[in-house]
Amino acid sequence: MYFSKVSWYMVCAVLFLALASGCAKPPVEEMNAAREAVTRAENNANALAYAADGVRRARSALGRMDEEANAKRYDAAKIAAAEAVAAAEKAVRDGQEASAKAADNASNLIVAAKTEIQAAEQALDAAMRSGVRNINFGELNSAAGDAWKSVEQAEISLAQGRAQDAVNGAGEARRNAARISLALSEGARAGSRKQ
Repeated sequence: MYFSKVSWYMVCAVLFLALASGCAKPPVEEMNAAREAVTRAENNANALAYAADGVRRARSALGRMDEEANAKRYDAAKIAAAEAVAAAEKAVRDGQEASAKAADNASNLIVAAKTEIQAAEQALDAAMRSGVRNINFGELNSAAGDAWKSVEQAEISLAQGRAQDAVNGAGEARRNAARISLALSEGARAGSRKQ
């Protein structure tokens, strides 16, 4: 009799566990939140541009979540869903921070380019007034005009949130300003040698 009571309790416990695990449900709410978070990261230009590794991690966690849910390992699916949300949200945050830094950098480069162009133009004007003859002033005036166009385009790019294009435009403007300064310096040296 004792044995049959113990056996009966064991059978009931096994049945209870089987029913309980059979009734386990996928973590639908968590999985939906993970899908939404990853979609937000995938559609965020800053996350894609500056935190692409984070977006990839979020996608990977989402893939694991689906695999675990399909295998009915719902606890593991819930953990993977939380990882996907965390990675997606971090990618968006990191993208925003990096975008702000890139915009600051572009803004600083634009200011530097303007200063360098103005200095090159002043040196160009001084060289023209002093009558230096070994310099192609038309070409250098054209280079100054190109530099100002590059600055203008960089400012437009920055205003439109395209920081990398703004950096490229400011860099082009600075190269033109440097070219003017170099040509003036070489022209002045060549002129002083002739005297």
